[in-house]
Amino acid sequence: MSSGESEKSNASGASKFKRLTRFWRQPASQDVISANVGENVRNVVVGKNIIQIGSLKIPWLLAVALATGIVAAVVALIWIGVNAQRVTQFVMAPTPTPTVTATPIPTATPEPDRMDGSFNIAVADFGEITATGVVSNSQDGHVLSAWVYNALVQSYQSNPATQQLGQVEIWSDSTTIADKNQPLGSLASASAAERRDLAAALAERINATMIIYGAIDSRVSPADLWLEFYVAPDLQRTLDPAVGRHNLGGPIGVALPVEATDPLASVALSSSLSTRTSLLFWLTTGMTYDLLGRNEDALHSFQQANQTLDSATDQSGRDLVQFFMGRQYLIMQQLDEAAAAYQQALADNTNYARAKIGLGGVYFARAQLQPGDKPTAASEQNLKLALQTYGEAQALAQADGDPLIIAIARLALASTYRLQGQSDYLENDLSAAQQALTQAIDEIDPLLPQLEQAEEYQLLGQAYETLGAAQLQLSDVVRQLGNADDRRAHLRAAVDAFDNCIEQGERAPLDQVLVVKIIKNSCQPYHDIAQTALEEPGE
Repeated sequence: MSSGESEKSNASGASKFKRLTRFWRQPASQDVISANVGENVRNVVVGKNIIQIGSLKIPWLLAVALATGIVAAVVALIWIGVNAQRVTQFVMAPTPTPTVTATPIPTATPEPDRMDGSFNIAVADFGEITATGVVSNSQDGHVLSAWVYNALVQSYQSNPATQQLGQVEIWSDSTTIADKNQPLGSLASASAAERRDLAAALAERINATMIIYGAIDSRVSPADLWLEFYVAPDLQRTLDPAVGRHNLGGPIGVALPVEATDPLASVALSSSLSTRTSLLFWLTTGMTYDLLGRNEDALHSFQQANQTLDSATDQSGRDLVQFFMGRQYLIMQQLDEAAAAYQQALADNTNYARAKIGLGGVYFARAQLQPGDKPTAASEQNLKLALQTYGEAQALAQADGDPLIIAIARLALASTYRLQGQSDYLENDLSAAQQALTQAIDEIDPLLPQLEQAEEYQLLGQAYETLGAAQLQLSDVVRQLGNADDRRAHLRAAVDAFDNCIEQGERAPLDQVLVVKIIKNSCQPYHDIAQTALEEPGE
């Protein structure tokens, strides 16, 4: 081919891909680490009846069956009465009275109720780890769990701000909640990872947003009480490191046995446990406001938690509070404040993977380019910081052993490589773009079977979205590098990735972030773009 013909071919190819550049100049949905949600939540005022009572639901088929049985029995009795005389006229000799054995009428076992509030909190009994390493339920754990539950309920009842929160349900085994139909039990394990998994299963079973639980380690004297909570992955935000297991500060010294009538008889226990329960209240109100899309109110609640620690003797847990403050600032795009909060959290806890992910999100947000913009020195520097910080977060998450946080860190890193590839593409550095986009793909591929096994459909959709975006952009990079066959392979891979993204919506149709934000607004339109490019004649 002559040089003139080559230039003509490249010009034709560039023209066919011109419409795709708007995609590469706009961040895909996963590029926004946190995003607001709609206010599609019931607004039931919380008052003195904060503990919601479920109702026993009998399936209508069972009701019909019972009613039909009663009618049949009445009809049979009428028939016997009307025909009794006529029947006896035909009886020629006495017959023995038959023995009638009553068949018990089966009773329906009501299905366990599931929580039905806008924010659902369950306080499980605290397990106890004995000197032999055995973990079991204990009276001390039950008493302390009941105290935390009662203190949390009282905080909701006495604080006027909770009147604006909507329906908040709080469950516990320490009090009778009609028709709950199932015990919460204790998350009895000496392993924090196993307790996390038990909390996740309990949250799924009862539809809880948060599970509050703990472990009393009586192998030391005084015993250590570890308070933990688990946030279910339903906060409707993509790449949200707030989900999963959290430590609510360090251990609290507890003298056993705990006095049932006055569990806070110990001054040290009284101060520390009261502070932690106050933190729980402000954290849960903040997360509830966040779900309602009321960002300023959410931030105020997290700031109240921080002020609680300012006036407390035991200030353990400040890294957790700073993380939630940073997360809210990031959602509100107050990036300087978000960075300061995350950095404070990391100053208090250098191994805090969630805070590292949050700080990486700040750098990522600063590196974003508007459509048509060229990369700047500042955006390039923030991209480098995001890659470095997400890489460090992934290493910390691996050390902590939390698979969900590992996946979030890795997916965030892949998203950043994709953005780096976009930046290199706009700078016409095609070799660097190819390398960055390939790294994004290499980060995602090992994640897919793990997310599939864990049934994390939103993260799966997001992973396939990022994979499709990287493959689609890579298709034009290799075209410009003169590899037409590779271009078609990348286009086919992009179509397959977007197809898989769309499929996740069928598996989790109630996940509006997945169905609307990820699939409808991103995977579906870019699937069509990739498919059209693949079907163009001569390509």
